[in-house]
Amino acid sequence: MIDKKKNTIKVGTVFSGIGAIEHALMRSRIPHDIEFAGDIDKFVKQSYFANYKIDPGRWHDDVEHFAIHEASKHYKKIDLLVGGSPCQSFSMAGKRGGLDDARGTLFYSFAKVIDEVRPKVFIYENVKGLLNHDSGKTWEVIKKVFEVDLKYKIFSKVLNAKDYGIPQSRERIFVVGFRNSKVKFEFPNPTELKKTMQEFLDDYVDEKYLLTEKGIAFVTNEIQLKKKYTQINGKIALCQKRNQQSNWHGDFIDEKYFLSKKVKQYVLSRGTKNYNAKPETDLKVARAILQTCHKMHRAGVDNYVTYKYGKIRKLTPNECLKLMGFKDFKIVVSDTQVYRQAGNSIVVNILGALLKEIKKTKVFDL
Repeated sequence: MIDKKKNTIKVGTVFSGIGAIEHALMRSRIPHDIEFAGDIDKFVKQSYFANYKIDPGRWHDDVEHFAIHEASKHYKKIDLLVGGSPCQSFSMAGKRGGLDDARGTLFYSFAKVIDEVRPKVFIYENVKGLLNHDSGKTWEVIKKVFEVDLKYKIFSKVLNAKDYGIPQSRERIFVVGFRNSKVKFEFPNPTELKKTMQEFLDDYVDEKYLLTEKGIAFVTNEIQLKKKYTQINGKIALCQKRNQQSNWHGDFIDEKYFLSKKVKQYVLSRGTKNYNAKPETDLKVARAILQTCHKMHRAGVDNYVTYKYGKIRKLTPNECLKLMGFKDFKIVVSDTQVYRQAGNSIVVNILGALLKEIKKTKVFDL
């Protein structure tokens, strides 16, 4: 129910990750309160609490326990519920169909929360392969749960991030369910992609993201490129994975021409008290070429130029977040965890487009 005084949507999420719907609501400037959220991953919790306002008592670590014992006790006025159960949980080829066949899966927990809190609207997201899982039987069970057991009117469609302003080829199935069976809803129309992945890249990148000679050999392997396991300088990103091994950037330049971190600090220093020079690089008119330039003097003596990418490098954690639609997201965990969190998230732009269409139905009175 909408709080008439504050005109605020009450939102709940399960399998919350780093808060894609919360970020979409913020970007869309839709007033909202987070009634509950949760995830089993302790590092996800750190990222979530660093970026969103939520009472610690409203966070749940165990979705199964929450679905069965807590959801109905405290959260009966939810307007919007969002989640996407891990695809690994599916093994629904039963003969009876419906909620009984869903038992024992994490999808069941999502369905159980819907049943307990009865949101006006829910959004469910999963991998495109869900449609064909177990020869389509899994999808039939899921539809039956939503439509027959839970009595929601659902709309479903596969959406690709590159059709909604994000240069990433990432197809996912989205299900939008309405408690009101009379609601008319249409999925957002695709929009022209006006930006390339390069426009999402950071201007300055730490050298720890640059590939070694061994890494270059792996990324440029013909088999990797043919099967599109990797790509270099692509305009549209391959679907982001948790380990971020797909998208790489850079120029193929012999490694020996790049300065190490230690040497870079030296050549860009201003010198000592006995010698002082302005460390300029990328001059339009070069300084005199010295026969001793191989010794790499300071940049006030020799010539140095920079490359936007330099050696081939992978996406940085911040770039991954931007390619998932997150802006000004506070990073408080390790690179490894950010890669995992970005790769597991829902694309914010798609959720923003869905929210815009949901608003048109007037279910939120906004």
